Amino acid sequence: MFNFFKNIFNNYINKLLKSMKLNKIPDKWIFIFDIDDTLIFEKDEKLNKDVFKFYNYVKNKIKVYIITNRSDKSRDVTKQELFYNKIKDYIGLKLRKVNENPLISKIRMRNEVEKEGYCIVGCIGDQIVDFKKGMLGIYLNKNYLNNNDYPKIIF
Repeated sequence: MFNFFKNIFNNYINKLLKSMKLNKIPDKWIFIFDIDDTLIFEKDEKLNKDVFKFYNYVKNKIKVYIITNRSDKSRDVTKQELFYNKIKDYIGLKLRKVNENPLISKIRMRNEVEKEGYCIVGCIGDQIVDFKKGMLGIYLNKNYLNNNDYPKIIF
């Protein structure tokens, strides 16, 4: 599955660079990773090895930001869990505000990242709210999580 993720990413980035007539990835481009049922399986808290390999590949090509619907109350535990799983080379971590609607929190967090001057070129996650029109989306739907299907690709 890692090669599938890598090929989708490379093809998309290369087309984007070509369409913008750029020779290299701009410093402000970022790729977003979700945590639960993406980097880490929620039910058993084990690392998703394919997504982790993809994370390590992407972070060497482009900056990575982590956005999660975990509550901000769990910030310290979340940082410890990421560190324990060797997920540590990201430029930012956004969590849902306490009592914030999970359906709109990811929109707010992406907007904040863009206000920091970053251009979100893609993301990987397991919920439709993880994605925004006009960027590469690797959707780890329930069939993927049950080992029955490839992830869906959203643009």
